Formats: sequence, structure tokens, C-alpha cells
Amino acid sequence: MKGIFYIICGSSASGKTTLVSRILSKDSNFVKATKYSTRKNRPGDIADDIIHVDKINPGEFDLCWAAMENHYGIKFAEINNLLEKGKNVLLSTTNLRAVSRIKSQYNDQVTSLSIFSPIDQSKLYEVVADRTDYEPKEDIKKQFSILFSMLNAASELKRWRDVYSKTRELLEIWQKSIPDAQGVEQRIRKIRDFYIKFIESGNEFDYTILNYRMNHIEDMINQFYVIHNSNSKDLKVYKYKHSGPKIFVVASSSGGGKRLLVENLSIIAPNEIEISPKWGKRDTKPNDGKDGMIAIGKKGSFPNHADIKYLMHKSKYYEGTEYAFSSKEIDKRLQAGKHQLLVANVLQSENLWHQLIKMYKEKLVILYLFRFEDQELMRTYQYSNCKTEEEATSRLEEIKQTYLSYAKHIDKVDHVIFNTDFPDDMYDQVLKLFEQYGLVRN
Repeated sequence: MKGIFYIICGSSASGKTTLVSRILSKDSNFVKATKYSTRKNRPGDIADDIIHVDKINPGEFDLCWAAMENHYGIKFAEINNLLEKGKNVLLSTTNLRAVSRIKSQYNDQVTSLSIFSPIDQSKLYEVVADRTDYEPKEDIKKQFSILFSMLNAASELKRWRDVYSKTRELLEIWQKSIPDAQGVEQRIRKIRDFYIKFIESGNEFDYTILNYRMNHIEDMINQFYVIHNSNSKDLKVYKYKHSGPKIFVVASSSGGGKRLLVENLSIIAPNEIEISPKWGKRDTKPNDGKDGMIAIGKKGSFPNHADIKYLMHKSKYYEGTEYAFSSKEIDKRLQAGKHQLLVANVLQSENLWHQLIKMYKEKLVILYLFRFEDQELMRTYQYSNCKTEEEATSRLEEIKQTYLSYAKHIDKVDHVIFNTDFPDDMYDQVLKLFEQYGLVRN
């Protein structure tokens, strides 16, 4: 039996090399693809996955690409030999063109994985620091000492213009003195560029691995093995190619950006998709209605046709809230050939998930709306948006559990929609997705 070729694509410091290294260390059924590069090997870095060569000659390699001023190459014959022996082959890259070329070469034998982490500039500097021994030269140490003293004095005297000026001077010296500072700045731009290309690539990837809790490597390992042990890829391809009305289910925890997404869908595709009403036994909130939410009060009664019922937000801190959809209304839209969108966190309700799968299976397209958010900002949002501390605490726990549920059910989620610091990213990604499913046209 032939092996499976996994190509793992992500931006700098996303965790792809670490993931490959950990899989190889624990499972002899996996091997890494031989990847050649003009980049020097990193001393002492056991996760480094390249063989250094002085030059990449296109005639020697079947696929070549460039990244961070270095060149890379692979040989298909070497990969084919490993696959024929029944080995599962792992290849990590930052290059989306390489992903496309490999998919066209290997077709059903390759599974493409994108990987994302909430890496920012400060975390990237930490990664570089871990890889490099750093101690500034003596003259730089003296400049630091003088500037810190001047900053302290200016702050005590409340001379804020001087604080601003000396801080900029300190940062300039810092960036000139630390190793690979320009490389870090370039990587930050590359991370942003990678995400933009990810949006443009549309359905290039079969699955998306989230490295959200960056110090929990097992999260990534678990997601990978759920994918490896799953047979869901054929169903995902079928749903993507099969015509007919779809039910897009947006799964997201509180504060994930559901309302903003739905509001903009009413502008992006007002005639192509309808928002399914959702009744909830809770008090009204200012933005109700914009995502299909109809609040009926804690003691309210659901309409007779609201038969798809489920409980959310329940925890030891909070009693939870009951919600419901109407299968009669959903069926009516399907019969009329209408695409529709349900806002419901199926990742946190096994009951709802099973009800929808049982009734609609091939018609369901599950979207995980995921927000990489600073934990303190998310905490502030929840405590300001909830009426009680218990409810806010419950929703913060729900955010964590939704992510862990995604990791557990990654094979059942069709697409991940990212809510970043740039709201247009979310709208562009959804628009691209809808274009591919035939909802809207350029």
C-alpha cells in the first residue's frame, strides 16, 4: 500500500517545522521529504529539515522555489521511492506555488495542510532569540545604559517629547544591534503576504491546522492525526463540486466576529444567500437581528415549527441558553434553490451537530470563524458585553473549548475563516469561498 504525501504550508514561525519534527520523532511510518536549500543549516536545531547545497540548479530538481533570499528544490523520484515503500512523506514549505505544483503532480495521493499561529513581531523576535546567542557589543551596552538613564529622567520630569525621542533612538539602536533584525522585519511582511496569498488561493488546502496555543505542541499533533486517520476528504471534495443549494453553518465562539460577517454578507451577496432565523431564550441585546437572532426572553416559548433545539454556554459558572432553528424553514429555502447561512456554534454542541448531519449531511458546509485575539482584549470584550461575571467567565471558557473542539473535529470542518486585525480579510475570504461554491461571480 502506497504512503500519503503531506505538504504542510505556513508562514515563518507558524510551527510547521516543529510539527514535522515531532511527528518524525514519534512515528516511524513517517519520513521527511529530502529538501535541498542554499540556506545554511541552523547549528543545534534538530527541527531543521534541509540539506544544504551551494546552488540549486533547476535541471537537477523537479520543483524549485525561493524564500527569504534562499533557494529550495525537491526531486520527485526520491519522494516516489518513499511512497512506493509505504512511507508517509512530510514536506514543509512557505511557498503556495509549490503546493499547487505538488497537488497537480500527485493528485489524490497528496493532502495539503495550511498551518497558522498567532505570531506577531514580539513573538517572532523571541523565536529568533531562541535560535541565536545574543550579547551586544560593549559600545552598544554603553549606549543602552545612557539612553535608559535619559528615559528614566525624562519620564520623572514628565518631558514626554524627550521620552518619545529617546524611545525611538533606543529602538533604532536595538534593531541595528540584534541579530537578523532586518530578517525579522522581512518575516513580518512575509507573514502578512502569506495570509493574503492564502485568501487568493481559495480551496488550495484540504485542511487548516491551528497552532493557537503556541506552547501546546500536542494541539497540532492531535489535529494532524485526526486528519491522518480520517476518510473525510472525499466528502469535502464532493460537497465542493456538487451543485445545488448549500447550508453554510458558521461556528464561532462569542466575540469571534459573527455579527460583522453576517452584516457584510448582506452587502456582498444580498440575493444569493439568506440568513436563517435563530430563536434564543435570553434577553435582547443591541445587535440582535443582524445575525438572525430573535431573543424571546429567558421564560419565552419557541414557535411550534422551531424543532432543531440545542443548549449553549452551559458551565459550572452559568446555566446556559437554549436556542432553536426551524427545519421547516430550512427545507423551504432548499426547495426554492436558496443558499442559506446558519449562525450556530456546532463545535460546542454535539446535539446540534448530529441533528444537522442527520438531516442535511452533503448540503452542509461547516465554517469555523476563528479570531486570533490577544487574551486580555478578549477578556475585556466579554466582561463588557455580558450582564454578569459568571456569564463572561463561561464565554471565555467557551472560546477555549471551541478551539479544542475544532482540534478534535478538524476533519469535519470544511473551511476556516480568519478574523484578523484587518476586517476586510474576513470578507475577502468569504467572498472568495462563495465564488468557488458558485454563489457569487466576479
